[in-house]
Amino acid sequence: MKKVFCVLAAVALVAVFATSCNKNCTCETYVNGKVVSTTTTENPDKNKKCSDYTTAITIGDVTEGVVCK
Repeated sequence: MKKVFCVLAAVALVAVFATSCNKNCTCETYVNGKVVSTTTTENPDKNKKCSDYTTAITIGDVTEGVVCK
């Protein structure tokens, strides 16, 4: 029975540490398909994926956006 509790405790600790790791997002800002800048930041919302921050907008002939991975 002690072995079962030890194994369960170890699994619980691994699960807690694995979910508490900081995930960084690398985002590229682009204008008309050319990368203007690249930044790496910590994901501010742990419930979102980095790709959720990807956006794009086109006004006239200019397309601007951010692609995050």
